[in-house]
Amino acid sequence: MKVLGARPIWLDFCEHQYLARGQQITAGQLAPALYEALSQSHATAVFIPMGLANPDHATLHDAAMIVRSQLTTLAWFAYEDAGYCHLPGLLAWRVAKLFRSGLWPTPAMVPRCPDATRKRAAIECYASQLAPLRAEQDLAARLDACAPEQYWRLSAPPKGWEGLIDI
Repeated sequence: MKVLGARPIWLDFCEHQYLARGQQITAGQLAPALYEALSQSHATAVFIPMGLANPDHATLHDAAMIVRSQLTTLAWFAYEDAGYCHLPGLLAWRVAKLFRSGLWPTPAMVPRCPDATRKRAAIECYASQLAPLRAEQDLAARLDACAPEQYWRLSAPPKGWEGLIDI
């Protein structure tokens, strides 16, 4: 967070890998704390992981979907989890699941100034995940390619298009 110049809001949870099986946090347990943090943050938009392959990302995604239904004035976006979005079928599965939930995930243009050097420095701080991402997801090649992450706006379908959700 320091590398990115961000101000963290710490919740009282830890990653699944540090917990015994059966002690992992559920989306239902996480949602109230996430709601409280977002309510106090003065945020206008929320960016969450698509929740692909990584159990913590999936739990956060599911908790955020609970909170999204309560904080409807915020703009909600999901980002493709770098390192996981290229696993065959996972991104398509999540997009389909979002459609079935009644949302309309739409690729979004998010203004930003990419800084590949700073992003790489921030990723290097995430020591617990580096080895698996390097070994299984070819992290170095993905970072070297500077492939942009896609953001998806999570909102209701355009008026009149609701019926397409069931197709």
